[in-house]
Amino acid sequence: MSRARGAGPDPARLQALAENLGQTPQAVARTLHEELRAARAQIDAGLASEDLTAVGDGAHAARNSALMVGAAPLLSELRALETAADSGELRSAREVRGRADADLADLIEALGELA
Repeated sequence: MSRARGAGPDPARLQALAENLGQTPQAVARTLHEELRAARAQIDAGLASEDLTAVGDGAHAARNSALMVGAAPLLSELRALETAADSGELRSAREVRGRADADLADLIEALGELA
């Protein structure tokens, strides 16, 4: 799959994070891959059940993971998703989740390949 520039993890940030944690980049990628998959599932379950607290919590968790590896294109969408959820705007949250879908999937896939 061809990724948009910046849609995947920044290799230098991943390496620095691994060094700071005393882990291999592969171990960090595996952890972030699992965290992002769980966050995406929480977001989607929250949207399905109209639980905006779950949506906001999932978006926050995903944003933290994306921030750690410098996945810039995704950060603004996840911030917007978290804001929509925190504001009680279900329709907006669903729209933002749709816009974030490709970048979120790309980041999860890229981390899975590195793990």
